[in-house]
Amino acid sequence: GQTKRFWCISPNRKLFIAVIFPQTKKMGQSKSKPKLLVFDFDSTIVDISHSCRCATKKTVEFFLGRLLEDSAIKNVHGHCIPDFYDSSDQLLQEQGSSFRKDAIIKKFQEYYVGRNYNGYILDEQCLLKEVILKKLKRHKLAIISDRPVREALFVLKRFNIDGFFDEIAGNELPGEGPPKKDHLLKLLQNLKGTKKETVFISGNPAGIKLSQDLHLPFIGIVPPAFEKERFKSNMVDKGANLILDQIQDIPKIF
Repeated sequence: GQTKRFWCISPNRKLFIAVIFPQTKKMGQSKSKPKLLVFDFDSTIVDISHSCRCATKKTVEFFLGRLLEDSAIKNVHGHCIPDFYDSSDQLLQEQGSSFRKDAIIKKFQEYYVGRNYNGYILDEQCLLKEVILKKLKRHKLAIISDRPVREALFVLKRFNIDGFFDEIAGNELPGEGPPKKDHLLKLLQNLKGTKKETVFISGNPAGIKLSQDLHLPFIGIVPPAFEKERFKSNMVDKGANLILDQIQDIPKIF
């Protein structure tokens, strides 16, 4: 068997969780570069547009005590990947209400994750299918996420693709913010990867700054729920050089 590490970074402490998976097939060896592909999770591996927008709408409606028009959600989200906790907070403030951030996060998670994972998380669609992952098996594959690792694992297992990834890095608690330098640096250290041999792949424009800070090659992906040219323009403005229309095109690059 092969040990694969799943770990979290929180502001106050680090939590390392080791999980053993049986290795059913040896990863192919190749002299081609890059050796390590690091995927952002939301809007790259899974389409979160419907699940998170519904959870955002329900969260805001709960605190307001009334229904919210769909147009209000669209105006907040625009053409970028939002922080859905911040989106909920912003919508409430626009409606003249203000609540504690921890209360907003807790209620959002109730709608999004639900009880025993029966919430809007079940509406998510897999973007990085098994057939594509099999074509990438010559590389080491890893994930960074702003979700708690247990949520990411639930989604990966639901789509039967958890066994393709050598490591997953995420937050320990909901609302700790986007992936940070520490996540990527720890991934490189654990997987014995170098920056020259690593590519960061993300459907979130915020990932461009992260890759630039660490001098990592970046490949942008247009999430299916967004207007293609507008989203590409936003990524280019932030410094992206290579942007693919869909995650399925990744094998063509490597």
